[in-house]
Amino acid sequence: MEALEWILLVFLAIFAIGSIAGYVLFVKNEKKK
Repeated sequence: MEALEWILLVFLAIFAIGSIAGYVLFVKNEKKK
């Protein structure tokens, strides 16, 4: 694979993990209210 493809895969992976983590934290904060 080319370097650019690896960069895109890593970026998408970080974005997905960040989105899931942010969503989980948001739900936990909402349940506390």
